[in-house]
Amino acid sequence: MNATRIWFACLCAVLAGGAFAASKDGKPWDVSEKSLKVSDGLECKCWAHEPDVINPAAMDIDEKGRVWVVEGANYRGKNKIRPEGDRVVILEDTEGKGVCTKSTTFVQDTKLLCPLGVCVVGNKVYVSQSPTIWVYTIDETGYKPKGPPEIFLDGFTGVNHDHGVHKMMIGPDGRFYFNSGNEGMGGAVVKNGKGELVVDSTGSNPGPRGKQWHGHDKKPGALTFLDNPRYADELAS
Repeated sequence: MNATRIWFACLCAVLAGGAFAASKDGKPWDVSEKSLKVSDGLECKCWAHEPDVINPAAMDIDEKGRVWVVEGANYRGKNKIRPEGDRVVILEDTEGKGVCTKSTTFVQDTKLLCPLGVCVVGNKVYVSQSPTIWVYTIDETGYKPKGPPEIFLDGFTGVNHDHGVHKMMIGPDGRFYFNSGNEGMGGAVVKNGKGELVVDSTGSNPGPRGKQWHGHDKKPGALTFLDNPRYADELAS
């Protein structure tokens, strides 16, 4: 029986310095690949590595099969490896070889400081970084944004913290689902891009005093928010 292959996109990317080769305290991607141990009948191969992608924080896959990654080279702002700011990159296997053969910088900005989420829906790219969830519009080339991002949601806490607002996604019901770490909701007052207070499917603002949802009737087209749930079926807003 041929081994089942598991292609992983981001495990081999390491936080790097200078020209973004492996740091002196880290391992090159091919060494890391050889050190992975999997069960019999499985094979694990690196799909993407530095310098194509550096310290990935979150990823999404669009309808074209492209992998979108937000990077955190400047995580917590301590290393300042990348003074020009962190990136949103698009990774592709353009030759059908099962490895990344093309890496494109969608956007790089000094305002990007280790975003914790990316979600691609049609021609929109939602990037989560407390205190804001931004939305970029993809231009006609499919590889660059049309101008600066707009504010989708704002007012989260946990700025420059890995427990801030995280990735959002579209559910099969057409609604946005997203979550946050404990720091992201500490004193949050969430508003939309117009500065209006957001009310979710429970009728409350997704902040520290929000209601908890245990499966009661949901309103179509609403936001549903998850914040460190105690139970698998509990959504807090």
